Amino acid sequence: MRQERPAMCFLFGGYVSLMPLFWCRLLGIPAIAHEQNVCAGKVTRLASRFRVPIASGWNECRGVDVFTPVGVPVRPLNRMSRETAASVLEIDVKNGELVVGVIGGSLSSGSLSLLVGEISKSAANVNEGNCVFLVLSDAPDFSVREKVHFVGRQWDMSPFYSLCDAVICRAGASTLSELAIYGIPALVIPWKLASDRHQEANGECFAASTGNMIWLGDEDAKNDAFKDTLLKFMTYARAGKGRCKSESASVSASSALWSLGQEKFGQGKSGPKKFRQEKCGNS
Repeated sequence: MRQERPAMCFLFGGYVSLMPLFWCRLLGIPAIAHEQNVCAGKVTRLASRFRVPIASGWNECRGVDVFTPVGVPVRPLNRMSRETAASVLEIDVKNGELVVGVIGGSLSSGSLSLLVGEISKSAANVNEGNCVFLVLSDAPDFSVREKVHFVGRQWDMSPFYSLCDAVICRAGASTLSELAIYGIPALVIPWKLASDRHQEANGECFAASTGNMIWLGDEDAKNDAFKDTLLKFMTYARAGKGRCKSESASVSASSALWSLGQEKFGQGKSGPKKFRQEKCGNS
C-alpha cells in the first residue's frame, strides 16, 4: 500500500480487513468500510471508531451510530430458460414441477442439507410428488428421494437461480441480497451459531423488506410446526408470492459505494493528501 498509494481503499469486513484498516490509518489513505450484515462486525465497529465512513448493506446497521445504506454487491445473473438451466445442471425437470433450491451457506450447509430428505418426504405427501429439490452441495453418503438433486458448489449461480421457483436458505447477506434482487421467494432458516446472531437479524430484515418467510424455531423436520411452515411455504411459492424486489437491494450497490467514496473524499491522487490534512486538523 505504501508503494501503490491507492487514492481510496474499500474494506469489506472480516479479519482480512483489519491490517488494511491499520495501514490506511497510518498512511493517511481514505477508506470506506462496507458492512454486509445487519449486525456490524468487530472490524466495522473499530473502523467506525476511527471515523471511517461506514456503508451498510441494509437500512439498519446495529453497533454503528452513523452509516449510509448502499445495498450489498452481488454477482450478475445471466437469466436463461428453464430448459437451458436444467441442461447445464444436468438434471431432468418436468413441466409443472416446483423447483425448490436449498442453499446451506459456506459454514452451515451440513445441517440444512440433512433436513432435505425429511423435507422432501413432507413436500411429496402434499404436492403428490410434484416437487423437485435442488441442493447446492455435494451428494451425502446416505440415500435420498429420487427428486432430490445435489448439484455441488456453483460459482456461476445463473443456472441455479434461473431454474429455482423458490429457495430454502440460510441468512447470509449475499444470498439474501441476490434473492431480493432477483425476486425469488424464500424460506429463510438462520444459522443459530452465527456470531452476534447476525443471521437472525439479516433474516428478519430480509423478511420485513420483501414479505418472505423466516423460521426461527428448531431445525427438526419432525417438528409439526416446522412441517406446517414448510408446507405453507410450498403453497406460498406456487402462488408466486415473495417475488417483490427489495427497495434497498434494487439499487446498484457497487455504484452507490463508488458514489459514496467520491462524496466523502473526491477523486484522483489528491484524495490521500486531503484526508491527511483533515485528520491532522481534527487531532
